[in-house]
Amino acid sequence: MDYQGSGINLISACFAHADPAFVQLCSDAFYCNFTTTDSCKDDVTRGAISCYCGSAVSLGGECQTAPGPQGPCKAEWAAATGCSAQHASDGPDRWTCTQANIVDLTAPGGTASYLTQCKDVFCGAGADPVGPCLDVGP
Repeated sequence: MDYQGSGINLISACFAHADPAFVQLCSDAFYCNFTTTDSCKDDVTRGAISCYCGSAVSLGGECQTAPGPQGPCKAEWAAATGCSAQHASDGPDRWTCTQANIVDLTAPGGTASYLTQCKDVFCGAGADPVGPCLDVGP
């Protein structure tokens, strides 16, 4: 799956990366979005960051300040973007870091985020990414 003609195969980048830690972080974030029962997994408008912030929390405002991220995958996305290591607690610094790195294709979180978007486009919201749609599996 060549992402927008960039030459980056998102499936290989996430699941067959040379660095096992990258694979673990990317796959943890990617699969968390689809194993949660929260409606964030079907939020194609807000994308993957919805499962970091939570469906009922506004991006930026409430997710950045109080109450902070409430999503079922906040730990996975903070780790995959490298922001849990850089910022010890939730707050504006971690939000800014996560928001920036979730679109960075060189980071596990960015790769997982774009793969999530592709899954939504090619498979449809709510589709199981494991198996015939993207042919990826844990």
